[in-house]
Amino acid sequence: MLTAFVLLLILITLFWLLVFCMGWSGRQFGLTYNAADPAEKLDHQYPPIGTSPAAQAGFLTDEPGITMIVPGRNEGHVLLSTLGSMCRQDYPNFNIIFVDDQSTDNTPEICRSLAAKYPHLTVLVNKHSPPPGWVGKNWAIAQALSMATREYVLFADSDIQFHPAVLHQAMRLAQRRQTDLLSLLPRPDGGGRMEQAFMLVAFMLVFAIAPPAHSNDPRRRHVMTAGAFMLFRRSVYDAIGRHEAVKGQIIEDLALGRRTKTAGYRVFSTFTQDLAFGRMYEGVADCFRGAKKNAYAGVRYNVLLLLAMELFLLLVGGLLPVYLLVAAMACWLQPGAIAYASFWMALAVNILAIAHVRRFRQWMCGKPGAEWLLTPAIFFAMAILAASAWDYYRGGNSWAGRTYERQHVEHPDDALAHPLPKRATPRSPGANRQ
Repeated sequence: MLTAFVLLLILITLFWLLVFCMGWSGRQFGLTYNAADPAEKLDHQYPPIGTSPAAQAGFLTDEPGITMIVPGRNEGHVLLSTLGSMCRQDYPNFNIIFVDDQSTDNTPEICRSLAAKYPHLTVLVNKHSPPPGWVGKNWAIAQALSMATREYVLFADSDIQFHPAVLHQAMRLAQRRQTDLLSLLPRPDGGGRMEQAFMLVAFMLVFAIAPPAHSNDPRRRHVMTAGAFMLFRRSVYDAIGRHEAVKGQIIEDLALGRRTKTAGYRVFSTFTQDLAFGRMYEGVADCFRGAKKNAYAGVRYNVLLLLAMELFLLLVGGLLPVYLLVAAMACWLQPGAIAYASFWMALAVNILAIAHVRRFRQWMCGKPGAEWLLTPAIFFAMAILAASAWDYYRGGNSWAGRTYERQHVEHPDDALAHPLPKRATPRSPGANRQ
């Protein structure tokens, strides 16, 4: 029995050692783009493919028009800071369409005050509930598309704050990379340490499943795009079918990214520490309600994948303190080389895990001390996964006052079911990575 325990500890230690070393190598933490960064910062990983001298030098070759579409439902408590920051951009050629998605709070009043102050802000009131087969956010965005006539369209979440230079920086990077879809992954701000700890676990899982570095490699099928900031070339967005092609997708940002990349267009994603940031949830309870909306969709509505994920989280994180306790008891009850080895390995794996999460927290500018809540945060994530699956089979997942029954929600694989365009000139596998 003790030998089996030691073998388990060896496997878990090797896992955390690999994760720790990959972080130091820059594979996980090396992809960051901030307000003060030059567009050529990422060239060491992704050689520039722009053909114009200005694009090669990291300058804007022009200032193409951008229409920003921001759907929001009952976000009045944050709109003054979030939507206000979007209006205060130093980019000269943009406009904003805010879609009030049947809000029942003070959103209309906040929007009217902002629209009076910023003439480039248009408020569209969506009075129609989403038809069967449509997710609310996708339906709200679809209502604004006829008003978006500029060369680029940017989709943003209403609970995210923007740096004044985000449009300028994003366009510089898009031109240098010649992207058809640029996605910035915002820094998640959290209230308490437990909320921050859960966000760390969630982001580590997402980055492990679909690292941005893999998302940017056209040879790989992985995609990591965040709905908080998705800058599309409008012609490409139209070509992949708009939001109508993913109307029933709960995780529509990944679905749009998959369609864009599968069609052969260029997708580029990077994390940002200061260009976009926001608090996704208001406290631990709201975190639970919000995350369980799409947690089961994240494992493709697959029970076996859900069970495998739960077991994985339990073994590599949830039981870390238990390993140390069991090893200490083994040293007391059965002193010997194997028992002592198990204790030192259990101690090592706990140190490695905390050290990795601490570094990840520093990279994401999180609150000091959140890493010490790794184990309860993992159990919290496991509970969210289980609750999300329970809701899915017991009437549907709910969010923002709407419930989406399973028969009206599309499977993630259905994102590619609608016809996709074929590019006239297929991109070579090494086109934007050498």
